Order: sequence, then structure tokens, then C-alpha cells
Amino acid sequence: NVTRQPGGFMVETSRGKVQAEVVIIAANGYLPGFAHDLRARIVAVQSSQIAARLSDPALLPASMPTVSEGSPTFYYYRRAGEDVLLFGGRADRRGSLADAVQAVFPELSSRFAVIHQWSGKIALSSDSMPHLREFGGMWCAGGYTGHGAALSTEMGWLLAEAAASNGRHPWVQELTALPWPRFPLGGLTGPLLGAALAVMDRRPRLRS
Repeated sequence: NVTRQPGGFMVETSRGKVQAEVVIIAANGYLPGFAHDLRARIVAVQSSQIAARLSDPALLPASMPTVSEGSPTFYYYRRAGEDVLLFGGRADRRGSLADAVQAVFPELSSRFAVIHQWSGKIALSSDSMPHLREFGGMWCAGGYTGHGAALSTEMGWLLAEAAASNGRHPWVQELTALPWPRFPLGGLTGPLLGAALAVMDRRPRLRS
């Protein structure tokens, strides 16, 4: 729990208490219970990632940047090392992500092998844009909407600048001036959106 006090905050954890002048909430899809202002602006959905070893690394550009698509699948991918492609998106099965790799990169055909898989939550914002803001004296950033692989590191740097400059850094001021709209249904948005996405994911299987 985090409470305001003269000169800053008292942060209480299961291991003790810490006094802090500045608090940064760096949670994105894993928001703490006290972050009510963020919960109205962020919805967490499940995302999975695979690491695929390429049998012929020359099939993809060696200098491929981190890419995040804007489709409802929220695919994102990048090269990792000489012969590995990291690929993620809103898919909960190993096979479906492997199929997605072949759909996005048809030149690969089946010339890759999935060597690792993991999953976690990504955070959606209502306008599909990442934001940085101060709520109740606490700095936070999030709502990357599938673009966190490319943008979260930059936002981390800006959060540090915001905390160090008390929000006076010019780039921080530009970001905080942008509106960060709330989801219209508040706390109901997450369950309803999750159900809608689940139906969308099942539609291709229902047709087959």
C-alpha cells in the first residue's frame, strides 16, 4: 500500500515499510490495487511469446527492428541473435503463434523450430497509445497496447526524468499534456473486452 505523508510517501510491503520522496508505478498490465486512476485507463489482456530458431537466418533481414502491429492480434517481433526470431501476440497456443509466424513471414514456410514459449499480460489503452502521467503525486506510464517491446524502455527513461525534474522536463510536459481517456465502462471494461476477444479468437475455428 502507498499513502501520502508530509514530504513524500510511505510504501508498505510484506517485508517492511519504506519512506520515499517520489513513487513510480511501473506495472503496466500488473497494476496494484491502489492504482485506481490507472485501472480506469488500462485493461490487461493475455499475450504469449515464442522464440523460433531459423534454419536459414538469411531469410529475414539481419537488421530487422522491433516491430509492433496495430491489428487486434497485437503481433510484435524482432530478431534476437543470429538465428532466433522472437514473436508474440494475443495467442494462447503454441501452434497458433507458429501459424502466425508463417502468415507474417511466408518466406519462412516451416523452416523454423519453436524452442521456447512464455506468456504474460499486456496493457491496452482506450486510444491505443502509451501514456505518461502523474496521479496523486505518483508517476506512471503504461497502456502500450502491444508496442511495449519498442516503447517501454524509452518510457522508463522519461519516468526517471519526470521524477528527477518534478515533471519539468520538456518532453515529460509534452506527454502529460496529452489526454489519457478513461474506458467508458470503468471496471467492467476488462471482463467484457476479454470475452469479446475470446469470441474473435474462436471465429476462425468455428468456421472450419
